[in-house]
Amino acid sequence: KLGPVVFQKKSRGFAGLDFEDSKDHSELTAREIDEEIKSLILEAEERATKILTDEQDMLIKISEDLLDKENISREEFLAYFE
Repeated sequence: KLGPVVFQKKSRGFAGLDFEDSKDHSELTAREIDEEIKSLILEAEERATKILTDEQDMLIKISEDLLDKENISREEFLAYFE
């Protein structure tokens, strides 16, 4: 929506002193950035919840095996996904 652009506050001056305390974007753009970030976070949360729910049986099996063995090899771990 906003594109690959950098939006930030102006950099600090010598010795970290602020010579300008302004942003290079408007309040409307800041609000759009916040809304886009919120949307991305909510979308990622929904996706993660769906994956965890869909794969719950496998995750339980992995956790039970780890409680029993304490360690599993890479090959053993990857076998769960076959």
